Amino acid sequence: APPEAGALERHKKDGVHRCLFYLPSAGKDILLPKLDELAALARKVG
Repeated sequence: APPEAGALERHKKDGVHRCLFYLPSAGKDILLPKLDELAALARKVG
């Protein structure tokens, strides 16, 4: 399942400090937008 802010916020509330996310083995045209999405999610959750 794709990462969701709500799930990450629950993990944070439960004391989780780090999460790992799956990234496919792909070229930069696919990976860079996914990294941008994850960075935005990390900023949102804090």
